[in-house]
Amino acid sequence: MYTFVKIFFSLPIRIKVILTFLLLFVLGLAAAFLHVKQAEKRIVDQVVSEQVLLTRQLLQVFERQITTRLQNLEQTTFLLSDLSIVQSLFNNDQTEGLVLDSFENVLLKNPATISLKLADLTGETRLEVTPEKSQVYQTSNQESRVSQYDYFPFVKQISMNEVGLFIGDPDEYQDPHLDIVAPVYDGFLPMGYVIQTVSVNGFINDVLRLIGKDGAFLLMMSQRANYLFGEDARLQAGKQSPAFEPAPSSPFKFSQAFPNTWQGIQLLVKGKPDPVWSEHGLYFTVHPLEIEFDNVGLYQSWLLAYFSEEKVLVLAAPQLEGLHTRFIIISIVIVIIACFLSWWMYRHSMMEELSFMAQAAMQSMSPIILLDLNQNIIKVNNECLKVMGMSIRDLCGQRFSSFLNEEDRIAFERMWQQLSCDSSWKGELRFVDAQGRDVEGLFQLFPLESSKSKNQGYVGSWMDIREQKALERRLRSLTITDALTGCKNRRYYDHQVTGLFSNLKRHPDQTFCMALADIDHFKHVNDEFGHDVGDEVLQAFAALLEQETRTLDVVCRVGGEEFAILLPNTQLKDALMVVERVRKMVAAFPLAGHDITCSFGVAESNPATDEDDLYKSADNALYLAKENGRNQVISSSKVVQGTFEPPSSQSAR
Repeated sequence: MYTFVKIFFSLPIRIKVILTFLLLFVLGLAAAFLHVKQAEKRIVDQVVSEQVLLTRQLLQVFERQITTRLQNLEQTTFLLSDLSIVQSLFNNDQTEGLVLDSFENVLLKNPATISLKLADLTGETRLEVTPEKSQVYQTSNQESRVSQYDYFPFVKQISMNEVGLFIGDPDEYQDPHLDIVAPVYDGFLPMGYVIQTVSVNGFINDVLRLIGKDGAFLLMMSQRANYLFGEDARLQAGKQSPAFEPAPSSPFKFSQAFPNTWQGIQLLVKGKPDPVWSEHGLYFTVHPLEIEFDNVGLYQSWLLAYFSEEKVLVLAAPQLEGLHTRFIIISIVIVIIACFLSWWMYRHSMMEELSFMAQAAMQSMSPIILLDLNQNIIKVNNECLKVMGMSIRDLCGQRFSSFLNEEDRIAFERMWQQLSCDSSWKGELRFVDAQGRDVEGLFQLFPLESSKSKNQGYVGSWMDIREQKALERRLRSLTITDALTGCKNRRYYDHQVTGLFSNLKRHPDQTFCMALADIDHFKHVNDEFGHDVGDEVLQAFAALLEQETRTLDVVCRVGGEEFAILLPNTQLKDALMVVERVRKMVAAFPLAGHDITCSFGVAESNPATDEDDLYKSADNALYLAKENGRNQVISSSKVVQGTFEPPSSQSAR
């Protein structure tokens, strides 16, 4: 150490200053680096903890949905066993066709169901329905005999008004499945069994689609980890373990692919829970699920959820970016401390750093433009040429504002006249590229000073915000658009009515009208053809309203099948003509393949009324149109002239 100190002090002052500066700089950067790494670990651990909490909550939802779906399947099987036509079939009545229809309807509504059988007390299959075919057996069928399954002795123990749940016999189907059995009774006399076979994989996928988390969950049904249900293909694709390479024909085994996690799950079962397991780039959380089967008793299985390290890094990115700023601040402090030891090193180091930063800025991914004091372009980087689709000859020497959108050009010129030599500017500008298209961007302008603090020009940094603007426009559109019909929604209606009344107070002569439209007997459409057809009718009705009304009119969906039409600068007689034309078009042409009619109530604005009064007047007129037989237009003036009393319910609709 003494020798080192002696040699150090014998060096020239310039070298000593340089060595001292480098030593402090390296030590400071190392300390800052360790600090940032520790902070990064804390942030990542916090994000992981939040994701674990979220996935555990979702697993609880998943467990409730599985239990509910199993109960629904058991209830469906019981209801089928309680059908009189099923009992009549065992009494040799000719009800096979009706039973087949009932079973086929259940099959259509339950995609996970792969078979519905009707068997007698001896286990002989009388009737079977699958997605591929429906068949009635007149004689004994060896292949579909229920009595050959291992769990058939347990089936005989099912009491009246009970339903049995069994792990399906592997000889029946290769894929794992569940059999739900309900006995058929005629009074107190047992007659046979209804057996619903459900694919475990299809059942789990149905639940995943129901909770809207497809691909995020897995269900492990075997304690040997041989079966993994859900989107296990995604789990295999995300696995990074080079040691596990199963043969193409062998099934995917979770215990081999993720042994550490599987060992943790075993400890969880033994009462030693571990909050989270990380393996091969994935984080796992688990939730035990116990299911009672009649043939094997209480069966231990697990609900498993996972999320990737990439997702954690994406969620932690905003906080990690703040660490970079902290690292830069610490580095600057280190540089300042080192500069106290040598002013010469400080000046030269700063000049080198500024030179490096300028070179890095010109080679960065952001477009950079250098301007002189007369707004002429001096230099641009390659990214700017790429965005503008022009060459250096096209840009250099030209006035910067000449490449702006006409409206932005005027505003920029006005700003440039007021820009002082030492001030900066930031704002949104639309550039015109080589193809004449507007390119939206966020532009920042900074003064470029010389060593004597004299302004030599400006440096401009530009950032492309086209995707951000497009997203803002889309979000703005979604807030005022009805998701089903595509017309304006209730929020937009309230805003427009408020604006029209504000304008009416300033200009009493600019009256407007409101028409409320309601589809006649729309409930019958839903009841007879289903809500999907009802939605199609609503969409077609909204499209016809917007097509047949005027350009200045506004069509809004304000209720289930109720629409409001705002007619600005329109008197009542003109509004009635417009609405009557729309009513005739609805009655003349089928909507979504169905003949429907509609009723209208029309009211005219009055400076002495407000939004609620106008809506109530139109609603009363609509109610009177319904009472008078529907498929007609009634104005609010007729409601006032008659002996009409406001409705106390919506029964007429």
